[in-house]
Amino acid sequence: MVLIYFNALEKIVKDSFTAVKDCTTDSATTSPIIVGGMAIQVHCYQDQDLLRSTSDLDLLYLPRIESFQQFQDGEGGKILRAIRKSGYQVQLKKSRANYEVKVMDGQGNKAKQLFFIHFDCLSDELFAKTGYISQREVENAIFHEQGEFAGLYVKRLEDILPHKVKRVRGKIQAGAQSNPLFGTLYQQAERMLWKNLAPLATKEWCNQIADMQNSFPSDEKSHSPVYDVNKDLYDICLLARKIESSPGMFNRSYYLNSVREINSI
Repeated sequence: MVLIYFNALEKIVKDSFTAVKDCTTDSATTSPIIVGGMAIQVHCYQDQDLLRSTSDLDLLYLPRIESFQQFQDGEGGKILRAIRKSGYQVQLKKSRANYEVKVMDGQGNKAKQLFFIHFDCLSDELFAKTGYISQREVENAIFHEQGEFAGLYVKRLEDILPHKVKRVRGKIQAGAQSNPLFGTLYQQAERMLWKNLAPLATKEWCNQIADMQNSFPSDEKSHSPVYDVNKDLYDICLLARKIESSPGMFNRSYYLNSVREINSI
């Protein structure tokens, strides 16, 4: 069985972070920004037993990549060369939604691990609609100068949470999740009741999500709405735990502005 879910403690992920540093400059506006599930793991790294495994490392990159050739000659090629130095096999691909670095520990029937690094690939239409949000998120990204993630830019948690809450809202309103408890958790997230949500990020819940992942067929698109709501609510609770354990790090005013912008699209 090929392993496809990892957390930030595992070697294939750490090597991927190191490769991303090869694309990082002294400015966030010309660097890949870590977003998505791995950004949450960076913020919550001190709670190592609560890090939820994920299948990829998502990157927001504002110097928009216009073609696969540009990706191959630029950021994708840099990451490919760095990953190969760590002993992995690597392929670069282009899909409708992103540019992809496929990281493989072994190939074919000898494959042991499979991980992905994804660069956002927004259409002109979508970028015209949401580009100002991406620009703000990039300009306010956190740069890590020391520690495990030194040399990397990461989206701030006030910019992660509104996307998560909006996505849960959409799933619940569409009737994809009828669990009354999850409805309550969503309402508390909308009201910013982080103190109530923080204790719910537990190892047991994290393990339940891992069990769901292990039950999926190999096709990543087969995820169920129940899984999606579970993982998004878990991530919200884990970030709430970070907010409650780190007084002063959460900027309420900035968060509310982010919520307004994201809810307007």
